Amino acid sequence: MLPIGALKPRADRVAALLSALDTSGDAHLIRISQHDRYEYGADRAQHRVWSRQILRADQHGPDRWVTVFYEDEPGAGIPRPHGLRNCRLGRTVTDSDAGVLAAELLFDRPLRQGESVIMEFELRHRHRQVPGPGGSCGRTLRMPTREYVLEAAFHPTALPALCEEFTEPADGGPSAIRQISLDSTGCCHALALNLGPARFGIRWTWEA
Repeated sequence: MLPIGALKPRADRVAALLSALDTSGDAHLIRISQHDRYEYGADRAQHRVWSRQILRADQHGPDRWVTVFYEDEPGAGIPRPHGLRNCRLGRTVTDSDAGVLAAELLFDRPLRQGESVIMEFELRHRHRQVPGPGGSCGRTLRMPTREYVLEAAFHPTALPALCEEFTEPADGGPSAIRQISLDSTGCCHALALNLGPARFGIRWTWEA
């Protein structure tokens, strides 16, 4: 299993942040299911990210999920997580120069061995980023994940011209790319099963 942040940019800075948090339970949380939904407005900027994690403890005691968030674009600010279901924000540490925040999302109580938890949280940006000619979203899966669902939802007046699903294995193997379509609500999705370690995501180019 790779350490938290190992596949992220500025891994050395991330490791320094994580040293101030309790990550002892992370290796004992099995990733059952993860679902991310990214929402984009009429201005093509990212407005909200909603996430749901289903985790299962393989021993008694895990009581938090520790993760890392990045400033997407200079000036956009580092997004902060807000617990929605079965979790609340614990300690956070920030490296403003690197644009990185590490955070604890605390469960309501420690999990027992074999027990699972469904947790939901959202991210909101303090400042809207100025979109470029295209965009991307996704997650670095640093350990095998049974199911990962990724959605990118677009405003009906700002639909992309082309959407692709991509997989980038952590071992440097060849990337896989597949074109995907928008549904009737202006949303596209990608599904990964038993994937990791890898970067998995959706990228797109906007209409002219």
